[in-house]
Amino acid sequence: MIKKSIRKYCYWCSGNQSKEIKLCPASDCPLHTLREGGKPSGLNRLRSISLRCLDCKGGLKIDVNKCDDTSCPLFPYRMGKNPARSGIGNKDIKRYSNFKNKSLSNV
Repeated sequence: MIKKSIRKYCYWCSGNQSKEIKLCPASDCPLHTLREGGKPSGLNRLRSISLRCLDCKGGLKIDVNKCDDTSCPLFPYRMGKNPARSGIGNKDIKRYSNFKNKSLSNV
C-alpha cells in the first residue's frame, strides 16, 4: 500500500504523466529512488514519506501534524507510521501479559 501511495504521489507531482515519473529531475526529493517502486536507498519508505511531508510544510513538524490535505496519497503516512499496522505489536504484549498472569495464578 505504501508503494502505491508513493507512486500516486509521484504521478500527481509529474503532472499526471506516467512517462514523466521516470524522467523526474527532482533528485533531492526523498521519494526519488522510490518513484518507480525501487528499494529505498538509506531510508525506509515511511521515513522518506515523513521527510517529503516535512519538506512540503516548510520543515515544521507541527505543520505536518496539522496537515489537512486528505487528498494527498501520502497523508496517512505523514507521521512516519503505517496505519495498516496499527495495534499489531500490542497483541503480542497483551498475549504475554495474559500468559504471565495465568502462570502466576497457578502458583
